[in-house]
Amino acid sequence: MNHLRKLELLFISTLFVIGINAQRGMSKVPATPQIWHRPDSAIICPKLCDSISLPTSYTMMMVYKSLQPEKAQQLWKINRTDNKYYSISTHAMSTEKAVMPLRRTKKTFKPCIYTFQQTLKPDTSYQDITQLFFGTDNTQDTSSIILYEAAYFDYRLPLLQSLMFQTYLAIKNGITLDGASYISTHGDTIWDAKLSKDFYNRIHGFCSDTIYDYISTYSISVEDSIISIYTDDTLPKNSYILIGDNNADLDWKQYDGNFALLQRMWKMSVTGSINNPIHIKVNSDRFYQYESDTLYLITLDQDYNIIRKQKPDSIYNMCSYYTITPYHNMYFSFGSMFEHQLKKERGNLNKKDRNSLSITPNPTDGDFIASIHLEEEKSITITIKDMTGKTIHYQTLGNVRDYLYNGRINTPGLYIISLSDDKWNVIASTELIVY
Repeated sequence: MNHLRKLELLFISTLFVIGINAQRGMSKVPATPQIWHRPDSAIICPKLCDSISLPTSYTMMMVYKSLQPEKAQQLWKINRTDNKYYSISTHAMSTEKAVMPLRRTKKTFKPCIYTFQQTLKPDTSYQDITQLFFGTDNTQDTSSIILYEAAYFDYRLPLLQSLMFQTYLAIKNGITLDGASYISTHGDTIWDAKLSKDFYNRIHGFCSDTIYDYISTYSISVEDSIISIYTDDTLPKNSYILIGDNNADLDWKQYDGNFALLQRMWKMSVTGSINNPIHIKVNSDRFYQYESDTLYLITLDQDYNIIRKQKPDSIYNMCSYYTITPYHNMYFSFGSMFEHQLKKERGNLNKKDRNSLSITPNPTDGDFIASIHLEEEKSITITIKDMTGKTIHYQTLGNVRDYLYNGRINTPGLYIISLSDDKWNVIASTELIVY
């Protein structure tokens, strides 16, 4: 009997270990949302309603931009059909049920990733279909939210699954996570928060993700438009390229003789077998003084010694373009052999002599004024496109230099307004938010 009892206990313990390992293995499998809104246009109306079963716990992830971050706004509500409901509404960037970290409460019009997990109190008195509202279920609500993507999971995601989905959202939208490592849908660490802590700023990139079916070839951070990267062809399956910077000032430091090196540096991380040439575009008007000088792409080793100086492939409108062969843990910055003496103060470049476009008010409820300044009088075309790239309006303005354009857009969303010359070269552009 004792022998049989030992065998029985051994069998039970084996099943227990197998079950635990199975659960751990399941946590490594990317989670699929039960409700998932991710439109091609990158913007969806926040007033959406879906039917769900009453959950005991759930996870909500959203990418949204608040147009009025100081105002209480409802992001979602779980509403039972018997009119007894459990709701979540927001006050600025926090909720009634859980206060978010202070770093998220700053006023911003940039998109952010919002993750919330909740375990509900057991309720057996009413079991029926419930309603999940994204945005508000009240037509009188004046919440001003642009919703880019929303995902609902009917359980609390384990940390690894949560990081996988947050990584997907961060890469897709150019948003830097809050100090967490980036994890691919195959469980690989593609950006280590500890090893890359000195470059954990303005992280963005592109990938070929076959699990969440997201393939991208262009990337820019929502926090800063100085650097953008892109490729002509899609990456091999399940490959990733990410870059982040060291958050140094956009100032020059004398390196050797007349050569000056930008203090801000970038780190590139590559995951997968990537042979694609990668293009880097630099909007250098924020830190560069002389358009006639050559801005070199500087490749550095881990000790930040210069390995290579690379001239741009092309230069246009204070933007320099480079082509590189990427590799894992690649460090780079920019440098110049100034044709003029390096001056500490910026401002030698008179911005009034460059093309500029500014919009007021922005955000707007529809009406706006575009203030246009050109470096010389010419004929231009003003074009308005939505986030799908569809042109909703364009107009040619003949022989202008300083001009105020009055416009109106009736449909809420994010729009790109650009100016182009008679050869359809874009000479200035900016974003406009309509709520």
